[in-house]
Amino acid sequence: MYKIRSPICTLVGHVDHGKCVAGDTLIPLTDGTISTAKQLFKNNFNSKKAKKIDDGIIQYIKDKKVSVFSFDGKSIVSKNISHIWKREANMLIEVKTRSGDTIKTTPEHPFFVFSLEGLKEKRADNFCLIKAPFVVS
Repeated sequence: MYKIRSPICTLVGHVDHGKCVAGDTLIPLTDGTISTAKQLFKNNFNSKKAKKIDDGIIQYIKDKKVSVFSFDGKSIVSKNISHIWKREANMLIEVKTRSGDTIKTTPEHPFFVFSLEGLKEKRADNFCLIKAPFVVS
């Protein structure tokens, strides 16, 4: 079997709402490029502007105008990344989509999934309960 594309993962949510993924996670930018989470952090990190937090570092970067796809409650929109951070995760789990793509993430990481009730947000550690055909984020 040939793999015709790399998996696409988009992170959404507020700071400190569990959007931690492994460094090799692919992040699609709205300019058409795809970066790993690690490279995105490295390209935008400035040690003079970063702040220490209990388990890592965080930096405000909205002024850099790096934009990703985001969900505004109704549709997919372009939005500037507000913060980058690097944290120590106690545990990562691997989520496998029906297409066979995998994403390594923290258990509390939110994903959007389609269900009979519409678009729903589900935590990564609740995926064993999800019977939805598509992961949107």
